[in-house]
Amino acid sequence: MPAISDDCEHLLKIKYWQQDQDNCFRGWKSEVINFRLQIEAILKDSPNLKNYLTEIFVSEYQNGRKLFLNASGLDATIVPREPKFTLGEARDEDWLPWRP
Repeated sequence: MPAISDDCEHLLKIKYWQQDQDNCFRGWKSEVINFRLQIEAILKDSPNLKNYLTEIFVSEYQNGRKLFLNASGLDATIVPREPKFTLGEARDEDWLPWRP
């Protein structure tokens, strides 16, 4: 389910790519909204995929992490290998991963 890995990639951009955040935040946020809408449309058409999405969330996060690290060139040690947000948060239209 590509939209979830893309969503995770952009959530990681918002959280960790501070160097480009001032210039790119609006675009990254728009992408997150777009991916969330795609995910919800897919789940509306095929509600049985909700369980599958739960099963693949960690691996899709890891794919998004790879995409993020490739795009940003940041040190992999700053980005957790396991998600620090839940699938519910990743799908929540009002949630973004703000810095502590």
